[in-house]
Amino acid sequence: MSRGIEAGTIFAGNRVVRVLGAGQMGDVYEATSPAGTRVALKVLRTIAGAEAELVARFQREASVSATVRHPNVVEVYDRGVHDGAPYLVMPLLEGEDLDACLERVGPLRPDVAVAVARAAGEGLAAAHREGIVHRDLKPANIFLDRRAGRVHVVVCDFGVAKVLSEIETLTASGAVLGTPLYMALEQFVDSKRVDARCDVWALGMTLYHALSGAPAFAGVSGLGDLLVALREGRIAPLQARAPWVPGGLARTVHAALLPLDRRFPSMSAFLDALARWAPCASIVTPDDLAAPPETARLAATEAELPRDARELAPTDDATIPVSPSAASLPPDPMIGRRFAGRYELVGRLGAGGMGAVFEAVDTRAPDDAPHRTVAVKVMLVEGAAASADGIRRFLREARAAQRVSGEHVARVLDTGVDAASGAPFIVMERLRGRDLGAILSETSALEPEVAVTLFLQACEGLAAAHALGLVHRDVKPSNLFVHEDGARVVLKVCDFGVAKQLAVAGETDASADLTQTGGLLGSPMYMSPEQARSAKNVDERSDVFSLGLSLHEALSGVRPWQGRASMGEIILAVCTEDVPPLAAAAPWVDPSLSAVVARALVRDRAGRWSSIRDFAEALRPFALSRALARGDVVAVSSARRGTTHPVDARVATADPMSVSHDRAPARGGRRWAALASTIAVFAAAGGVASWRLVRAPEAAATQARPEDAPPSAPPASAPSAIPAQPPSAAPPAS
Repeated sequence: MSRGIEAGTIFAGNRVVRVLGAGQMGDVYEATSPAGTRVALKVLRTIAGAEAELVARFQREASVSATVRHPNVVEVYDRGVHDGAPYLVMPLLEGEDLDACLERVGPLRPDVAVAVARAAGEGLAAAHREGIVHRDLKPANIFLDRRAGRVHVVVCDFGVAKVLSEIETLTASGAVLGTPLYMALEQFVDSKRVDARCDVWALGMTLYHALSGAPAFAGVSGLGDLLVALREGRIAPLQARAPWVPGGLARTVHAALLPLDRRFPSMSAFLDALARWAPCASIVTPDDLAAPPETARLAATEAELPRDARELAPTDDATIPVSPSAASLPPDPMIGRRFAGRYELVGRLGAGGMGAVFEAVDTRAPDDAPHRTVAVKVMLVEGAAASADGIRRFLREARAAQRVSGEHVARVLDTGVDAASGAPFIVMERLRGRDLGAILSETSALEPEVAVTLFLQACEGLAAAHALGLVHRDVKPSNLFVHEDGARVVLKVCDFGVAKQLAVAGETDASADLTQTGGLLGSPMYMSPEQARSAKNVDERSDVFSLGLSLHEALSGVRPWQGRASMGEIILAVCTEDVPPLAAAAPWVDPSLSAVVARALVRDRAGRWSSIRDFAEALRPFALSRALARGDVVAVSSARRGTTHPVDARVATADPMSVSHDRAPARGGRRWAALASTIAVFAAAGGVASWRLVRAPEAAATQARPEDAPPSAPPASAPSAIPAQPPSAAPPAS
């Protein structure tokens, strides 16, 4: 025996027979239970330096798996800890997983592949009804158990499943859990805030593999290339790889692989669309899992195959979702409740570490009132009980944001504590659109004039806060919301959850007691050097740095501090390294504009723009001279990327601190250079990829200019959203 447990050993009452296999989290043995039944015994195999997190995740796998009772989900007989080692006892399955089957036989017959997918989907739907998302669905986690001449399909390994209602504490900030080839883009963006639709995507990818014999991204050479392909929607048409697949079935599979807001809204909807291709999901025999004859494949070949995945997803096809899903989450008991006697909760918009956000109707407001429909952010009672600091920070966000007014700040209408539940809440204006982080995750860089115009509006919002002696301390793209006010676009600064009140007129720092020794408030990726050293030691120039870093990203499409694989490395980089110049990442940007941004990013705050208003005045010459429209917020054009801007040597070599806001921008003779797509990725081990501190929320594809759209990206409409998140994602943790 390997891995430390010898044959014949009695472990938690089970006699070990032999080792069956090993995974990232543990080893699996065949064993005999006390009742004499053959069982599978899974024992945690610790990894140096990660024991606590792995043990906690393993124990959660046990509790999650035991929660879901369904014929298509592997059962958990027993669970516990023996001699310090957590374990699970499960049925001993006989057969092979779908991945091994596909490697052995190649693509399955379409009706068989759909039957297997439907059976797995039924198990996943049962988990979703319990509020559980698998997050690692792939062929290797679908087991084909052979029983009495039939094949029984079961979904295994909920080791990285997410319970939607829990406060996530096991996953490091921004970590991505899952297997890259089968993961939806939103799961890479923020694995804590996914919902059931990421499993819809994963099952769609699994079915694509089963029908064609290879994963959709089998030819992608690395994780960075995979992320670019996902963002650009470069999924090869299924029939181009498997022409024997009926066109309607191909369209159904591709409907599961659409952007988030156009994907099937639930697993049940996907299964309903698949039903006509395999009416019975339960009848699969061992003979069905043999490779179909080559002649059968060729006989079904169509003369003309689609060249673009968009041809497989026409909006008039019944299998294609044509409108954003209202919710794919399980029914929420909060829906229908009335907070503070007036705010009736009508829908859940998202959830985060501290609470949930609901769409609500203010029953005391007239029907035609502009803020009759509002967003209510409710702190979870469990979260309140667990963290006194969390309560104070939540209430401070409410008080701070309510004081700040102006067109470019997300308006807070009311705050309080619900008498019935004891839950603190904030009532905010209901915004429509998406946060800038979500937009940049799809567009990469924006047109420079558009980016500057948006950031001028952010400057106005922050200036309003600074005038009250309030520093935001968490400025980042996902806290800058691009609100659609009719045809007009207005940027609003959101989430003052870690804002700091500056000491004025001899007052003490009201926020000092909330910043504990060793604590870290804010988002490290966008912090100023002084904030990284001490969150107490900041002034408005810290917001200048964070806003400048966000603008640098919006202009270049490159995230700050790429290549740093841990929070420690990021903090060291923030404190000791200069931000790479824009000219290196975005040579199409006017050098004079690059110099303005560079001065905002000087590590010594004495050398930065002295105020957010000074930064705004320096940016103003580079902005549009008109209001922004919805169609303006698109990716920088390929024409602009493809030529190089002439660099003024005087500007290129100037000290950033010498840049003044009366410098005339160089406007003539623009030429632009190609930018290689760069994505920071981190090591993947045992099928679990870790991409730390990546941009928060996911969203649907942006509205792009037709000539700039990637060839396989399906059109999408922008969903409604709330002040810091798209509708299906959670608000950022305060």
